[in-house]
Amino acid sequence: ALECKAVGQLWSRDYKGVLETVAKIPPDSSSTAMAARGIALLQLGRTQEAKPVIETAFARDFKSKTANFGKALLLERTGTFSDAIDALQS
Repeated sequence: ALECKAVGQLWSRDYKGVLETVAKIPPDSSSTAMAARGIALLQLGRTQEAKPVIETAFARDFKSKTANFGKALLLERTGTFSDAIDALQS
């Protein structure tokens, strides 16, 4: 339930709410929640903090749509546009 809430907050652009919600989820239990946390950090301008979170979420579950989106967003934010497009298409 908390994972769904975090994803809903993410798409509603409630990034601080995402961080509050995922803090209640055990860190190793959900790659989707972890990816949502990373995306929220990115959207709040905390790119260096977001990078390892997103990379770990993607490594744990490369099929997760949220992790893939997080990876693409991270690549776009760091200037690797062609790789970002590839990540979205995979």
